Amino acid sequence: MTDVAPENTTGSRYVHMRDADGRWRPGRSPNPGGRPKREAELRELAQEDCPRAIARLAELMESEDGATAIAACKSILDRGCGRPAQAIAVEHTSAPAPMLTIDTDDPVEAMRMYQQMINGR
Repeated sequence: MTDVAPENTTGSRYVHMRDADGRWRPGRSPNPGGRPKREAELRELAQEDCPRAIARLAELMESEDGATAIAACKSILDRGCGRPAQAIAVEHTSAPAPMLTIDTDDPVEAMRMYQQMINGR
């Protein structure tokens, strides 16, 4: 890691706060004041209404409209139990790398055999 700022090719005003590798320099931040206090105040106000919102969702679980009941159940379950983990499908399409075996104790011969293998000769 170097202490030289990268050239500002992005137009970002924060480039002087980063090192040449793009990491934030110690003691530097694009938001030195932290999160706005207003955000915390809004969160507190919203949390005051949580019990009432949960009670309303519980009422809506009994709705005659199936979609409304399901949405209310899902909301309560998501908050009470957490959302289910998302499955990710990973498809491996390349063949595994072949195993290379060099059967010699001579390091010079081993290097020659290795060079032949990687060069396809």
